[in-house]
Amino acid sequence: MDYEDFSNVRELWMARSQGLIQPKDVVTWLIALVGIAATGFGIIHQIRKSLSNTLLVQRENIKQDYQLRIYKDFAEHIATWQDSNYRLGVLLHQTISVFSAYFGDKIKPEVRDSIVPSWRINEFNILFDELRRARDRITTWIDLNNVVSPHFRVFTMALLSSSIDENEAYSNLYPLLVEHMPIEVLSSVVFNPPSISEYELLKKTISAYLHVMSIERSYVADLETLAQNVLLGDIFDNTANIGYHVDGVARIRIETEEQFRGWLAYFQRKLDA
Repeated sequence: MDYEDFSNVRELWMARSQGLIQPKDVVTWLIALVGIAATGFGIIHQIRKSLSNTLLVQRENIKQDYQLRIYKDFAEHIATWQDSNYRLGVLLHQTISVFSAYFGDKIKPEVRDSIVPSWRINEFNILFDELRRARDRITTWIDLNNVVSPHFRVFTMALLSSSIDENEAYSNLYPLLVEHMPIEVLSSVVFNPPSISEYELLKKTISAYLHVMSIERSYVADLETLAQNVLLGDIFDNTANIGYHVDGVARIRIETEEQFRGWLAYFQRKLDA
């Protein structure tokens, strides 16, 4: 009630005390005054409620915009990693195929001499480096966005584990590639083909490296599913299903606290081994 309303009430009360108005008039006036005040308070409440709802909507819009932006960054890192993983895998499979043809039973000597890989060790160097840098960008993204979901920690440990396995497989494979890949010497190509036993060892080490790549692919695929559900699920009111890997590698399902702690313990044991 403001000063003018208070003065009006005071004058009304004085008029009542002097017998100038009837009690029922005072009651009627007071009821009207209370009604006006209640209406005012109702309007203020609605304004505050509307403002609060507007702020909540704005906050949700900002949150969703942030989620979309960080998922876009994530998707770019994943695409780069997938491209490097695919191209390196193709080159390794081609290497096995070429040497398999070289030692084919029906290959004539003059034909065998013409079977030389058209790629060089430098192409492997580039792809090995690209794959590792792509993995590092993914783990950096995870570290920067752990606040989004604590479950991301599992994939930091998973990718660290796979990077250790990849380094070990690489250390076994790389010297054999250096030894048996053709090299350019001046204007000619020098090719030191492996013996049959060396070929079998090369095939075995390539297969071991491809297996490590396959496991890392499964980790990245599961991380991608988690990121979609965490960052896009509430926006699109849907979730991506976690299926099964065709290569038989166990999928990282994190749907309960028990599963979360179980995967943390699993990768910690692998890292401690």
